[in-house]
Amino acid sequence: FNSMTSVYSVLPQEEHYGCMVDLLGRAGHLEDGYKFIKLSTLKDKSTIFCVLISACRTHRNTQLALAISKELLEHGPQKPGIYALISEVYAQEGQWNEFTNTRARANLSGLKKHPGSSFIELMEQGMC
Repeated sequence: FNSMTSVYSVLPQEEHYGCMVDLLGRAGHLEDGYKFIKLSTLKDKSTIFCVLISACRTHRNTQLALAISKELLEHGPQKPGIYALISEVYAQEGQWNEFTNTRARANLSGLKKHPGSSFIELMEQGMC
């Protein structure tokens, strides 16, 4: 990653940061992933933080996931997927009141998470 700029003069983009955080997360190096994001030059770090929250869920590091979640909700863009991911962290830990509060906060903000569509569904609807 460091050689991208020093050797090849390629500036890392969001995808590169995402790959690095995903690798660190899969290896269980969640704190390193958090530091990596904080030191990044990205303006919008919300997507990369979501990658790390997902890794925190996998490794059951609720403390870090909730710290990142708080930061995202206070400073990040308000996206329905962020609220869904955060509520899933609470659900995994059995914190049902916080789960409900997070979902309610998203609803009060007018955010609605649209369900995904498969390629097959889009083909059947004539959209592809």
